[in-house]
Amino acid sequence: MSLDQAINAVISTVGEDDVSDRDTEELVTYQGTQQYEQLLKQFEDFKEEQMKFNQELLKQIQQRDEYISKRLENRDRELLDAVNGIQETQKLIAASEEKKKKWWEFWK
Repeated sequence: MSLDQAINAVISTVGEDDVSDRDTEELVTYQGTQQYEQLLKQFEDFKEEQMKFNQELLKQIQQRDEYISKRLENRDRELLDAVNGIQETQKLIAASEEKKKKWWEFWK
């Protein structure tokens, strides 16, 4: 049943002198305004929830980025320590091999 049909059904049950066109127009406008306000409130609630969700998501992304940065720095530091250790070991090995040479093999 359309809105016009509903209005006509209500008007037919009530005497024509009791209801004017102006009354029915105000009722339709009021109902439309109520629906609009209800939709607006739902939208505002959704917007607020979305903003909270976005803030939480940003916080999680920042925490993840900090964690990744710290892990990369730690990994790089450990890698450099390992490379330095290998270089020192190679120097020690080279120095010990230098001592093993005989005095007449100094040019080698």
